[in-house]
Amino acid sequence: RKAGAMVLISNNELYGLLSGGCLEEDMVLNSQQCLASNTQKVIHYDLKDGEESFQGLGLGCDGALDILLQPLTPENGHLGFGKLLDFISENQRGYYLQSLKPGTPVQNQIITHQKELPGILSLEQLSKTHKGRSQIIKLPESEETLLINFVRPPIKLLVCGAGPDVVPLFTMSQQLGWETHIWDHRQSYLDQPAFQDCHHKRCLRPDDISLKNFKLFDAAVIMTHHLEHDQKYLQQLIASNISYIGLLGPRKRRDKLLSKLECTSEQMTGRVFGPVGLQINANTPASIALSI
Repeated sequence: RKAGAMVLISNNELYGLLSGGCLEEDMVLNSQQCLASNTQKVIHYDLKDGEESFQGLGLGCDGALDILLQPLTPENGHLGFGKLLDFISENQRGYYLQSLKPGTPVQNQIITHQKELPGILSLEQLSKTHKGRSQIIKLPESEETLLINFVRPPIKLLVCGAGPDVVPLFTMSQQLGWETHIWDHRQSYLDQPAFQDCHHKRCLRPDDISLKNFKLFDAAVIMTHHLEHDQKYLQQLIASNISYIGLLGPRKRRDKLLSKLECTSEQMTGRVFGPVGLQINANTPASIALSI
């Protein structure tokens, strides 16, 4: 994975991956030393020398990795990591600054506004970090090196409808780490065992929805299998700020819904997607979920 990818090591257990799993065991061993000395450490793996094996692992990845290990302890305030998690859970976006200078007690920092910028960093430097890309900035005047990560909450997906074909979509979105919200006017559909782990279910009719209900979502998929309900959802979603609106069903059905709202598919290009998802010849609930 690329710069900015993170894993958490706790009690020798790993949450997340940096490689395909081949370097993680060695990382755990190194992390024990960091915790024991309460100092951070950069470990370097050079896999680009053409050898068939690296430390007997037989990787052949032809690349090099620098991995920063930072101990998170009560003494160093967990380097702001707890605050970072709170920040994300509050649906905020910003920048997470980490010092790469080994052997120093670092106080990592979350930046949300320009006024919070430390004097050593300019807004121009910060703005280069976006869309998940991370960057390393060397500050010669302070002999400091910073890793800047853009952080954002998980994708928030709204699914309008809770029929049986929503089950694989919910399952896949959970595996991807998305926050999935399911709305339906039928409580019995929401009570399906497959949705017992969905913490964001709402029983409501499309008539009861207002624009403020859509503020938190990145994308929405309409799949109620009811033309009138789909139309009401679509009308509200088009009026909202959501940039991706998926419509289950064929083009003819999409065009019928849009015409009732006095819109055309050309006017909604790049925002309303129907049939929803990538065109992979999907024709089953699972393959449609995959395409979405």
